[in-house]
Amino acid sequence: MSRSLESISNGAFRAAFVLLGLFVPFSIAGMNFALGLAALAWALWIIDRRGARVRPDGLALASIALAVSALPSVLNSENASRALSDWRSYWELAICFLVGAHIARVRAREAAFWTMAAASVGACLVAFVQRAGGVDVGPLHIGSAHRVGGTMFTMTFAGILYQLVLFNAAAALSPRFSRRRWLLAGIVAIEFVALLLTMTRGAWIALFAGAAVLCLLVRRRAAVVGVAIALAVAVVFSFMFARDEGRTIAVTELATRPADRNVAT
Repeated sequence: MSRSLESISNGAFRAAFVLLGLFVPFSIAGMNFALGLAALAWALWIIDRRGARVRPDGLALASIALAVSALPSVLNSENASRALSDWRSYWELAICFLVGAHIARVRAREAAFWTMAAASVGACLVAFVQRAGGVDVGPLHIGSAHRVGGTMFTMTFAGILYQLVLFNAAAALSPRFSRRRWLLAGIVAIEFVALLLTMTRGAWIALFAGAAVLCLLVRRRAAVVGVAIALAVAVVFSFMFARDEGRTIAVTELATRPADRNVAT
């Protein structure tokens, strides 16, 4: 019985990690489903170990502390139901770290990593089609968009993209991926271009803040040169496109739209 339960748990873990990699650049709902499956696998693993003591790492504890620290803000919000709904997303990070320790144990790291890399390229290609004017051929319907977002809201897509750029750039600098470094560099370049097309400057700032930390950690000249080139490209792109017609329309809509009380909060 124990072996059967362990086999089910391990299979659920593997499926959850691969699905998480697949859904990261495409669907928040899909990511939540994958995390739920991983949490279920984690619960089965605990049962199989007859209540084994869970030892979360420092990142899991920090994410739990982050979620708890946000509770006073939730309780004081003018829209408590919306704030509570947003607050639940804080716990997803904790679940990630609580179940993430099993990705090495069940040997799912490689599959999850390359699934996520392929999925991110697919999401970026959708974004490129959006910026190019969209396509409507047979069952394929992709609308036109000035600020691209793939299958997500633009700012959500931008927030995920800048993290994927940093993650894959760090992987490219790792000796583990020395034979596939140029493949990862190409993936990073595709993600970076898509990030620029989101026209989300907050995500750009977050990217370069994270890249500066990455340079300090790895102490590699190639990393510094790469960040400098990317920064120059972002600056030039911003001067060329950040104030074009699409940006003007967006700013005008925001200025004339009725005030949102959550913004005031």
